[in-house]
Formats: sequence, C-alpha cells, structure tokens
Amino acid sequence: MPKGVKGFKIGHSVRNTGRTHIKKGQHFSPATEFKKGDNTGEKSYRYNGGLCFDKRKNRWLIWCRDNTYVAFARAVMESALKRQLESFELVHHRDNDSTNDELSNLKIVSRAIHPQIHKPRLKKGAKE
Repeated sequence: MPKGVKGFKIGHSVRNTGRTHIKKGQHFSPATEFKKGDNTGEKSYRYNGGLCFDKRKNRWLIWCRDNTYVAFARAVMESALKRQLESFELVHHRDNDSTNDELSNLKIVSRAIHPQIHKPRLKKGAKE
C-alpha cells in the first residue's frame, strides 16, 4: 500500500465522488435546475401551434386550452364564415381527402345529406 493513504483497505470500494455536500434534490447550479412549467406549451421544443394529427381518423386537429379539440377543417370553415357552425352542420371534403383542408375543397352539409354523398343510394333495378 502506498505511503500516506490511511484507512484504505484492499477490496474497499470508493463511493465518494467528491460531491457529498450536495443533498438529494439540490442542484449544482440554478441554470441546470429544472423549473416546472418552463418547457411546456409554446416554450416546448415539440410545440407546433396546437396542431396534432389523428392517425385513426386521418385528419388534423387543433387542441384547445381547455383540453378539447376541434377538427382543423371545421375551424377553417368557421373562420371563412365568421361564425360557429351548428351541431347539425358537417364539413365535407369534396375530393374525399381529409388531410386537404383548403377552403376551396370544403363544403358545409347537413348530417342527413352527408352519408348520401359518400354512399349514394342505388336506383331501383340497379345491381350492386
């Protein structure tokens, strides 16, 4: 054993990393400390204006501050009309591409008419 090293035995593991004066929960510098709320919302690196893509329905959604969402196509139509749409009004995509939310591609239809647009009824005598 080298001279000048007291209290060290062979097989003894060193656990002192030199920072034993820092208690659990303390940080070395205020700059490295995580501050709650500093990286949320608009300050987050993942923030994209509240837009998210719903893969199941293949459409864009806008997340609101009250944790609800609105379909982006519906928001575009409401903005163009400068009024909120009624609950019986639906926004139909003319080219049947739900990701194409251009105003020229959108049309307001009622809930009763919308299924007929997607699945037109067969005329009498017509075969499937």
